[in-house]
Amino acid sequence: MSANKTSQSYIEQSLEETRAKREIATERLVRLFHETFEDGDRAVRAYGQQVGKRGIEHVVRKVQLDDGFFGRHWHFGWIRGGLFAEGNRKKALEHLQQLPDAMRDHHSLVTQEWDLEYALERSRERETGKRDREEELFRREPERERDR
Repeated sequence: MSANKTSQSYIEQSLEETRAKREIATERLVRLFHETFEDGDRAVRAYGQQVGKRGIEHVVRKVQLDDGFFGRHWHFGWIRGGLFAEGNRKKALEHLQQLPDAMRDHHSLVTQEWDLEYALERSRERETGKRDREEELFRREPERERDR
């Protein structure tokens, strides 16, 4: 008996595969940030904040700026081999060229993972016949006496 694409087991299997791919993409992205920028942890934090605020395409454009250090320094820290930063600038620029594709891949896998988690939740709701999120949607007001 073949699994239907909306069945819970199929969704769980797809979710696990997507999570594995996302973890690999995350490791690649973090490695590229660490090999490109002097303070890789700062660059990763800045990436997460910028994606949350502006979106992935805005961040990709920031990384692809041709205006030298300013855009890259302001958001992600100093690039390796530049100014006083230690490291090989040529290798850092090679890694910088790989970053946009890695960012897009990572973001698409994260989005796909969220979609599958939502689909799995909906599938479980269909099976149980009730909504698990319903309690979260409506917050009860505390009962208190109002000043009159």
